[in-house]
Amino acid sequence: AFEQLNSTFDLHDKRQIDAIVTASDIIAAEGIELLDRHGIQVPKDVAVVGFNNWYESVTSRSPLTTIDLVYFKRGYAAVELLLDKILVPDLNAPTQYFSTELIVRQSCGCIEPSVKQSKIEEKIFNDASAVIESENNLRKALFDEAKNIFPAETPESIDNLINAFFSDAYDKEEQSQILVWFQNVMQNYRKLNDFDSDFFQNATSSLRALFLPVLQNEERNLSFKMENIFHQMRSLVSVFQKYESISVRENPYRINNISGQALNFLSVTNMEQLFSALKYQMAELDIPGVVIALGENVSYSFPVSRIEFTLPEADEDLKKLMHQNIIEPHLFPKEFFLKDRRYTVMLEILHHADLYFGYAFFVMKSPNLATYDVLRMLLSNALYNIFKKAGRIKTGSYELEPAQIQQFTNLNNERPKEGSGRTRLTVAKITDYLVEHINEMTDIDKMCGYFMVSRSLLCKKCRDLTGLSVQSLHEKLKIEQAKNMLSTGNFELSEISSALGFKNQNYFSNVFKKNTGSSPLNWLKEKK
Repeated sequence: AFEQLNSTFDLHDKRQIDAIVTASDIIAAEGIELLDRHGIQVPKDVAVVGFNNWYESVTSRSPLTTIDLVYFKRGYAAVELLLDKILVPDLNAPTQYFSTELIVRQSCGCIEPSVKQSKIEEKIFNDASAVIESENNLRKALFDEAKNIFPAETPESIDNLINAFFSDAYDKEEQSQILVWFQNVMQNYRKLNDFDSDFFQNATSSLRALFLPVLQNEERNLSFKMENIFHQMRSLVSVFQKYESISVRENPYRINNISGQALNFLSVTNMEQLFSALKYQMAELDIPGVVIALGENVSYSFPVSRIEFTLPEADEDLKKLMHQNIIEPHLFPKEFFLKDRRYTVMLEILHHADLYFGYAFFVMKSPNLATYDVLRMLLSNALYNIFKKAGRIKTGSYELEPAQIQQFTNLNNERPKEGSGRTRLTVAKITDYLVEHINEMTDIDKMCGYFMVSRSLLCKKCRDLTGLSVQSLHEKLKIEQAKNMLSTGNFELSEISSALGFKNQNYFSNVFKKNTGSSPLNWLKEKK
């Protein structure tokens, strides 16, 4: 549609069309980019308005004037209505109507209300100014200084700025031409770079120092008018900075970069390549630093680790601390963490499924936590491949095998019987439930509730099918699981006890010995 409009009408300087109203912000944002490729500026040449106030409305090169469909208010009201209907099923709730809201931004040629309302109290200036002999000399002096302030702008653009200054100073224009020029410059800058609010705030101060002395001999109200314009420019910079913050926060996974990041990490084959790829990706994502600690091997429990990599590179004193064993994350040497930095302490664990490598603490710059989480996951997957290739993964699953379960049952001989699916108890159903709850203490009442049977029926059925009580069957399954965990060599007795729902380590050892004839450690020695 935008292509057709551009080929059919002259869209420059609002000659044939003043504004284009679209059905969504996505269409409007794409349309603005298309028009820009044809040399048509929004809103200078034509205004564009979106609809629905989506993420694209603030990330567009020219922030979109749009209609907010008040999704949050409608959703909040819907939840309230649902709760009312749950409490009072016969409730006859009235239909609710919500008014949409017009959100004024810059794509329509307007300035945000918050900028327009920016005003200051009148004050007297004591700035000195040099005597300029003629208007031409004045213009040339202003041009040279303005070019120093905005070195990236073309001579034509700087001329437009000087003309805008004289227009604001001596013509009775309702809209400030300097503000319009400044807005357009920031939009173009935002399209090509990350928005730098400090640059534009400093540029505003420099323009004020350049233009106000020229008006020293004019009426006071003229200087006051210009001062308000500069104040509005500062507010405009703040508005752009707000849009930039929203765009970073609302774009959680930086979709366009993820595929490239994943490919970079997948191609690494050793630690040197991995850390080189990591440095590159951190620069791309504007992450200023990281501390990484890795274990000697990968295991099912948190490994004792050592610091392997830091960015920026550690100095000589810190390098001496990199060989210390770190048993828990809170025992990291504090010297590696700068006081004026924030770190991702909630997303520090490097793991692949249930295998643990170590820890990575990223220095936080952006508030977008998903950025660090994605990088941590990619780093973990790459580490898995490297550790596996180097034989540094302690393999051995501790999950129960079918044969370990069948030894306590008549599962192979069981014949299907008639009955309703959920109430007809079978060996498979009983053992599946107990294995699923192997990390809990045996709770027969809870199990009865799950199968919707009486306690007496459950206990009788379990003994008929297995020759064991529910409690004894659950206990024997736990001991089989404990054997598997002991065999991996990755778990302490306290960890096994806790993982299998025993009250304490001593009670676990007693139950293990009752079922096997040996204590856990003796059983492991005999097995070896």
